[in-house]
Amino acid sequence: MAEQMTEDQQDAGQAATQPQPRAQPQAQIPNLPQMFSAEVDDGTDAVTGVANSIPDDQVNAMNMMGCWLVILEHFFPEQYMGPNFPGYDVRTTTSAVNNRGTLSLRITTSSRWVDADFLNVELERFPSSDDDLDRWDREANLMIQMVHTMSKLPEQEEPKFVFGIVGIGKYSRFYRLEEDGQRYPIDVAGKAVFHMRNDARLIAYIFKVLIKEHW
Repeated sequence: MAEQMTEDQQDAGQAATQPQPRAQPQAQIPNLPQMFSAEVDDGTDAVTGVANSIPDDQVNAMNMMGCWLVILEHFFPEQYMGPNFPGYDVRTTTSAVNNRGTLSLRITTSSRWVDADFLNVELERFPSSDDDLDRWDREANLMIQMVHTMSKLPEQEEPKFVFGIVGIGKYSRFYRLEEDGQRYPIDVAGKAVFHMRNDARLIAYIFKVLIKEHW
């Protein structure tokens, strides 16, 4: 019995020294200007609804293309609302197999105000351990499209900006290209990879505040 108690005490002591699992803190939404505006609220609901419409086990490039089309058409509607608000066009431009044998789809958004594209979206299959968001070829493909889009913008007094999205599954990264060739990923309070459902408000904020500020 004494030996059993000793073993139990030793086991208890060892358990006490093991690191205890910590509750994961919930992600805090940064309280930036307009983050909780009515427009961003509306956009958040739209993005969340789209994300929830596709079960995670049905995520693929084709399904996500449909999701992104709905999202883009929400933020950039085509309806004509007068000469100062002529609307937008959202369209798919390419469906091809890239050099790694995976499906690659593109969506382009254009402004009727200047009759030019301003947003490119590059979509690919659901990510795996060997196929993450930082693969250079996806970003390289997108940047080629963004540079081409920038070259087609008409002359204007205001600075020119072109935007891009790399989407893999329900994850995405946003990019901005400036007229002088400077390009960088868009982050919101240090966050640069966004999940369509979990980060719906941040995605809505990027569209409503950061992109539509220029378009």
